[in-house]
Amino acid sequence: MEVVLLIIIFIIFNLIIIIIIIIIIFSIRIGIIIVGIIIILYVIIIIIIIIIICIIIISLNNNNTNTNNNNNNEDTDSIFNYDNSNNIRIGNKALCLDNNVCFNFLSSSSNKVVNLSSFSFDPPVFRLMEKGLNVSLAPRKILVDNIICDIEYGIKELPDVTKDIIHQDCTIILIKAKAPKNNINKPEFDALKSLNNSKSIVDFKVEKGVVILDKDDYCRKMLDHLHNSGSYRKLNKDPLKKISKSVVFAIKASSSVRSFSHKLIESFPHTPRIYGLPKIHKEGAPLRPIVNTIGGPTYLLAKYLAQKLKPLAGHTKSFAKDSTSFVNELKNFKLDPDNKLVSFNVVSLYTNIPISEAIKVIKHLMDPDTANLVSICLTSTFFSFDGEFYEKTCGVAMGPPSPLW
Repeated sequence: MEVVLLIIIFIIFNLIIIIIIIIIIFSIRIGIIIVGIIIILYVIIIIIIIIIICIIIISLNNNNTNTNNNNNNEDTDSIFNYDNSNNIRIGNKALCLDNNVCFNFLSSSSNKVVNLSSFSFDPPVFRLMEKGLNVSLAPRKILVDNIICDIEYGIKELPDVTKDIIHQDCTIILIKAKAPKNNINKPEFDALKSLNNSKSIVDFKVEKGVVILDKDDYCRKMLDHLHNSGSYRKLNKDPLKKISKSVVFAIKASSSVRSFSHKLIESFPHTPRIYGLPKIHKEGAPLRPIVNTIGGPTYLLAKYLAQKLKPLAGHTKSFAKDSTSFVNELKNFKLDPDNKLVSFNVVSLYTNIPISEAIKVIKHLMDPDTANLVSICLTSTFFSFDGEFYEKTCGVAMGPPSPLW
């Protein structure tokens, strides 16, 4: 667009010059034939100059494109390296657990992609994974009907005058709206289809990255944790109905939440599920169990209690908000010459929280009614995995909103 504008300005400028030349020529009374020849030569020269300018601009654009492509290729080559066994290594860092599995890390500016599976993947798969598991494919067309339905539902309670204004504005916006450009290329789209069709691998989102695992290895680790950690008990059937009834009864019987009890009861509760997030910073990449209770019988109640008890936290001398605040406290801490700093790694912290003692503390700080509701949430943890049902027998689970943190 800028090139076309420059050419138009150049042509207008030269037309003005031609008019001035004609006026000067007629003023000195030169023959018409000579004038015509001069004008034709001048126009030919101008056309040649325009052609030369266009050729230069096109060549410059091609050079920029090639430069960008070369830079992209160099970046790709620096990220994806092939060893002698044709296995892809990401970046220049690798932490091997054994001869078959390696942690491969991207540069700090990109999402980290860790392949712990037994499969080798082509570069498009890793480029796709770099985008993260939350990336959405750009739609091929604007779903006008769906947008209109959502708008109508959202403005149904508004006055008619306001509705008309919104209708007019939305109509203008939808008429001008265009589908976004594709955010993945053809090789990445083919990689996405192959991953969706694969039943042998699972992938997880971890902090600033993605982990790829063999499904069999993942299921083996999860079942080993559920059966051998001593924190769970396998159930013969889904306890959803039984626990839902007990939670509803406790909420309605509570005097502290009776006025808004309907906001704490799930209309259509479903069974929570458990999954494991790989701890890629530890040898063997053990799984951290997470219970997803969203939509479960205790989710809304636990969320309310967590907010209610939140002001009680952070008032003890041993409280540390996070690692950053802890480091800042250490900066101002002076040690005696004979002192030593010691750090401990807590294993299964949440599993080892004593529920009975936690309830006693809450009862002392709050009231018996609140303590009873907290007890209902902490002792009603159940979930499903691979078609089987389990309940937690000690401690608390990670994942759901908890009154204890």
